[in-house]
Amino acid sequence: MKKIICLCLLAGVLILTASSFSAEFDTTKGKLNITTGVGLKEEYNDNIFLTRTNREDDFITTISPSISLKYSLRPMDLSLDYGLNFTFYSQHSDLNDTSIDETQTLRFQNQIRPFNRVFIDISDVYKRVPIDANRKDAFDNIVVDMTDSNVFSISPHVEYPLSKTLSTRFGYSFTNTWYKSEEANDSDSHSAFLSLEKRFSKNFSTSLNYDYVAQRPKISESYDRHQGSVSATYQINPQFSINGQVGEAHFIYSNTDDIKTSFWNLGTDYTFEITKATSLGVSYGTSFHDSVTSGVYKSRRLDLRLTTGKELKIALNNYYTVDEYLETDRKDKISGISIDFNKSLSTKISMSLNGLLENQEFLPEGENVVRYSVRNSFSYRLGKRIKTSIGYTYNGTNSGTDTSDFHNNIVWLNAHVTF
Repeated sequence: MKKIICLCLLAGVLILTASSFSAEFDTTKGKLNITTGVGLKEEYNDNIFLTRTNREDDFITTISPSISLKYSLRPMDLSLDYGLNFTFYSQHSDLNDTSIDETQTLRFQNQIRPFNRVFIDISDVYKRVPIDANRKDAFDNIVVDMTDSNVFSISPHVEYPLSKTLSTRFGYSFTNTWYKSEEANDSDSHSAFLSLEKRFSKNFSTSLNYDYVAQRPKISESYDRHQGSVSATYQINPQFSINGQVGEAHFIYSNTDDIKTSFWNLGTDYTFEITKATSLGVSYGTSFHDSVTSGVYKSRRLDLRLTTGKELKIALNNYYTVDEYLETDRKDKISGISIDFNKSLSTKISMSLNGLLENQEFLPEGENVVRYSVRNSFSYRLGKRIKTSIGYTYNGTNSGTDTSDFHNNIVWLNAHVTF
């Protein structure tokens, strides 16, 4: 997997050498867009390890060169975003990230269409992720409970119409997941999928779906998953749509008992006719995920979403999730609300305010944690190529155990130049 990343890096270096500015090239066959830039961030963090006592602060400098490439040709669409985040700590030099392996971020997506109705999707994503997404973490924290992750995927598939109202989609997918942390669960995954879609009218369609997954993790137990479902979509009018799915999943483990579990999904979206800038959505969904350290878990999530505003954009999301781990005696219940405000104060100045409040319950320990975070920033654009920003972030938790409690203040200045 590191070879893939090195090849992408080499391609980026060659492109950067050939063109040190933002450019767009048109040809008779396709379009190539290249954007290069560099960012500089200065940050003061008063609790870098998110501890309740013995808090340690530091001044942190981050230098972030980046390149973005988009290429569109008749049989292929390619997108590449590659960056490096060199990080320097004033008082904790052992935390410095200066090597390419430790600082890179990569998002590569490519779709090849070698034949009519035949597609090959290729993606590679390298980034930092939480080791345990439902434990101690915070806005803008890159140290505590975090690890590097690389997910590579390739999926050839076919979309073929059987009649005017009946079509099929089938294919294969291979996924390789790697984590830098030794306690994390690297894995290879092979899957096959098949669906039949029947369109009864312009507004109503149904599909019959089957998925097979062979999950081969390095630490936890291997399993095969057979999953079948029936789904439907109904567009009631241009402003209102509803979709649903019901199915069953069968997990076959190599050494332990098999697990059968049902699932269902339901979602609606409504855009108000009076003001097109306001929409309301409600959804309930069940999905299966492989955690970084604790095997597969079944996640059920309920969302109530509201977005509104043109000059002042507001996004509100009230949610409730239950994550039930199939291989261990663990269940996480989280209820929360997030709200985002974004407003352009002028053609050059904009502001954003983000808030999060969560109540977390971890079973069977019975631990309850209240998490809250606020982030505020102002951005100022100096011409077409330079963007600056200043911001403040506050994170905190309150629980019944001292080890989970902390509060954290971050102040930062950032500048980004596009060449």
